[in-house]
Amino acid sequence: MDLAERVARQIDAFRPDAVFVDAGCGGGVIDRLRQLGFCVTEVPFGGAPARPGQYANKRAEMWGDMAAWIKAGGALPECPELKADLCQVCYDFDAAGRMQLEPKEKIKERCGKSPDLADALALTFAAPVRPRRGDNAREFAQSDYDVV
Repeated sequence: MDLAERVARQIDAFRPDAVFVDAGCGGGVIDRLRQLGFCVTEVPFGGAPARPGQYANKRAEMWGDMAAWIKAGGALPECPELKADLCQVCYDFDAAGRMQLEPKEKIKERCGKSPDLADALALTFAAPVRPRRGDNAREFAQSDYDVV
């Protein structure tokens, strides 16, 4: 309940266009946020990826998309914990040639902790997000674009 309330405050403060929550450990958070009237998307990390020929599961796909974004110039905050998390996950390829990430249990054994911050960043790549239509979009369009 405490985590759901903290997430709700962040949603109210930042008004994101989408909110993705890990289905594995976030079931209670998802349920509570929905009870409070928030629209959240449940993401099963072990679920099917959108590109099944390239990735073994959704987690690998999100990490692949995140890596491509970083390589293309995506900006990361100055956060040593996040950068450490990003560096501790290994990957390989399964018999079908699909990228798969090292299981979290092995990461925890090897590094002593789970890469939770990096997984949270990867969640932002769970699905394409279209900006909401509304007052903010309209204000931006009217103030920053002049057709004349």
